[in-house]
Amino acid sequence: MTLPTHILRSRGMRESTPNRPVIVSGKGAWITDSAGQRYLDAACGSGSLIFGHGDLALSNIVADQGAHLTIFPSGAFRVEIAERYAAALAEFAPAGFSQSIIASSGSDAVEAALKACLQYHSQMGAASRTVFIGRDASYHGNTLAGLAAGGFVSRRAPYARSLPEWPKAEVAREGGDLASMLESVERAIKDAGPTTVAGVIIEPIVGAALSAAVPPSGYVEGLRTICDAYGLLLIADEVMTGFGRTGSAFACSRWAISPDIIIAGKAISAGYYPLSAILIRDAVADQLTGAGGYFENGQTHCWNPVAAAIGLEVTRRLADGQLMANCQTMGDYLRGQITAHVSPDIVGNVRGEGLMIGFDIMHDAPARAERDTGVAQRFHRAALNHGLLFYPSHGGPGTTQGDHALLLPPLTLTAAEADWIVACLAHAAQDVMA
Repeated sequence: MTLPTHILRSRGMRESTPNRPVIVSGKGAWITDSAGQRYLDAACGSGSLIFGHGDLALSNIVADQGAHLTIFPSGAFRVEIAERYAAALAEFAPAGFSQSIIASSGSDAVEAALKACLQYHSQMGAASRTVFIGRDASYHGNTLAGLAAGGFVSRRAPYARSLPEWPKAEVAREGGDLASMLESVERAIKDAGPTTVAGVIIEPIVGAALSAAVPPSGYVEGLRTICDAYGLLLIADEVMTGFGRTGSAFACSRWAISPDIIIAGKAISAGYYPLSAILIRDAVADQLTGAGGYFENGQTHCWNPVAAAIGLEVTRRLADGQLMANCQTMGDYLRGQITAHVSPDIVGNVRGEGLMIGFDIMHDAPARAERDTGVAQRFHRAALNHGLLFYPSHGGPGTTQGDHALLLPPLTLTAAEADWIVACLAHAAQDVMA
C-alpha cells in the first residue's frame, strides 16, 4: 500500500515515508502491516505499551470517559476522577510522595519538575539557585530546558547555541569508576558555584542515550549524600523506567534512598492516552504550597479526566505486582538467551533491568573499524525483515559515535515471544555479517 504523505520528516521519520510499511493493526506484542506481515513490537512506543496493543478495556475507558468529560476548567471546578487518580498515584508512589501533578508528555513533566525545583529554592530564600547538573549521555525530553539538562549530543546539536550552559557530570554505568563518577558530580557543582545550583537530574537507568546503562552499586546513594550536603534537590527522570518497565514500580525503588522529585511518563498510561506526572516528596510539596501558595505551573491538559481514567486502570493492573514479576523473570530470561544465542560479533554488552534491555551493536573493535557508520539502522532493518521491531540508537558521552539499541517489549511477554526476539536478532546478525 502506498499513501501520499504531507508529514514533515523529523527524527522519528528520517527515512523516506513512502518506503515504510503501513501498519494497520496491533494485538498484544504484535503489529501487522497492510501486506499481512507481522512483527513483534519490542519498541512499544519507546516503552509505553506495557500491556501491548489492542487492549479493548483501555480503549473503552478512553471512549467512555470521553463521552462524559474530556477537559474542564481546573481553576473553577474539581473533578472526582482526577482526585481519585491523585490518590491512586500517592498509593503507587514510594512512601512520602503524597502529592503530584499530571500533564501530557514526558517533556512537559521534565519542564514542570525543573520549575518546581526553581520555585522551591526561591521560596526558601535561595533564588540564586538556577543551574541544573545533568550528565553526559542522558536525555530529558525535547524542550530546550530538557535538552540543556541532558547530554544527548545529536539531539542537542541543532539548538546548542540557545541552550543554557549547564555543567555535566560523568555518565554512570556498571564497570566504571564509582569514585570518579561521584567526584565529577561534586566538581560540576563547585565549578558552577554551589549557591547557584538548584538540583541534579538523572535517569536512574539511562534510556535512549546509552540503551539501558545501569549505574554501579553505591552511585545513587552517593548522589543523595552529595545533594543533601549542598542543599540540592535530586530529580529522578523515570519517564522510561517507571511504571513497571524495570520490574518494579520505579527504578529508584531498588536503592535505599528517595529522590525529591520523580518524573513519570510513557508507561504511566500504557500508551493509550497522553499522560505524564511529577511526584513530589512531601517536604518539597509542602514548601511549594505553604501559607496558601501554589505551584506556578499549568497547561491545558493538566489533570485531564480521560488521562486520569486511563491512569487509574494502569495503577490497578500493576498493583498486585504480578506483571512486574513477569517483567523481571522474562527480562532475566531474555538477556540470558541473547547472550547465549546471538553472535557477539554484532551484539555485545547485554544489560538492563526487567524488560528494559540494552546492547551494543558492532561492539567488537576490529570488526567496527572495517564497517561504515549507521550499523544500528542496518541491523534494525535486517531485524524488521525477520519480524522484529526494536529501538535503535547511537552516541555516547560527548559523541555521536557508537551504535546501540533497546528492547522494550510489553510486560506481558511470554517465553515463546522472547524466543522469537532472540531468533530474529540471531538471523539479523547473520545478515549484517554476510
